[in-house]
Amino acid sequence: MVAILSSGFLIHGLSAGPLLFVKNADVVYGIFAACMVCTLIMLVVEWTCIKGFVQVLKVPKHILLPLILILCCVGAYATNNRVFDVQSILIFGVIGYVYHKFGLPTTPFVLCFLIGEMLETYLRRGLMQYKSFGAFFHRPIFDFFFFVAIGVLVWSLFKEYMSYRKKKAV
Repeated sequence: MVAILSSGFLIHGLSAGPLLFVKNADVVYGIFAACMVCTLIMLVVEWTCIKGFVQVLKVPKHILLPLILILCCVGAYATNNRVFDVQSILIFGVIGYVYHKFGLPTTPFVLCFLIGEMLETYLRRGLMQYKSFGAFFHRPIFDFFFFVAIGVLVWSLFKEYMSYRKKKAV
């Protein structure tokens, strides 16, 4: 849900932060109101069409999946009339399939895709201001978050290693 809201903000040229509601309250509250209206409409449609949705489950996958792929490609092309959009959804679909096959979480990939450009911009600004990466370590907040991130990374790698050893021993 956060990724969807963040991408909605990026589409409208908004950057998430503490001043988002102060500077752009009309757009943000408009997006929230649209989400609420869409939720209510979805509730009504789901209640009235639930029997039809159950019938869709009876369609064989070899018919349903190509139909969904075609509709996705048509929708992507219809948005901007560009083949690049169709190529993008196909490439990201393959990436998502690979992530699914190897059991990798997709949330970090989506978040990096959404905030990667902003992160790169601010890192570049910081490096231009301080002339070296080592200057960041003179700030206690940076130190705290950096070492927390390193700790989380080490802890998750340790847990994965221990579960691997436990599976190997059995």
